[in-house]
Amino acid sequence: METPRLIAELTRHHEAVLAHLAETRRVLRLPPDEALPLLTRRRWALVRLLRGYQLFKHVELFDPLIRRGGAPGAAAAAMKARCVLVGDKVSAHIRSGSSADVRGYLAAETAVIDLLQAHVAREGEEARRLVPAASAPAASPVRAAALDAG
Repeated sequence: METPRLIAELTRHHEAVLAHLAETRRVLRLPPDEALPLLTRRRWALVRLLRGYQLFKHVELFDPLIRRGGAPGAAAAAMKARCVLVGDKVSAHIRSGSSADVRGYLAAETAVIDLLQAHVAREGEEARRLVPAASAPAASPVRAAALDAG
């Protein structure tokens, strides 16, 4: 995928996730009896947004760079590992469901939003630096072998 398309797609995913998180943060300020039903629906919508974003960045950015190797591949592998780690934390939170301890649940929801906002911001900066490497044509293995032998 070429650089402008990768950047546009990355931006689209980031904006959607960050907008969802901002709106969820607003819902958290509602009285608990109003917030809880809304948060349940928002959590599942977040899962769908994050899954689409994850598929995009793994398939279009991380995996091609990892296959190519070098410094961009190492950076992509580290980013992918962090993504999986954050994804596991979010999945555990989603699986935990809401709780009878409303304050604890709302605090956990806020912590997940904080985690995701920080992760998406960091990842966005790092990914934008990697996009040109992902867009560059892969070196031909035959040509690379010839250069190494020469």
